[in-house]
Amino acid sequence: MEESHFSVQYLDSKNNPFIQIADVLANLYYSELNTNAYKTEMSMLKERKILKGMFEFPSAKKEPCGFSEP
Repeated sequence: MEESHFSVQYLDSKNNPFIQIADVLANLYYSELNTNAYKTEMSMLKERKILKGMFEFPSAKKEPCGFSEP
């Protein structure tokens, strides 16, 4: 697998509606992982193709990283 690099930049969500949407989805997903209380909402997002996959950040112990289908 070819290695590629990318950069990350902080954007204040109040100035960017796309970041606001990402924040909502990230918070929902995080809450689901911690409470298992949002299965219905997560299923709806997947069924409607709003949530198409997950990006897994690499860790020091895990290879490879990338986008996976839910």
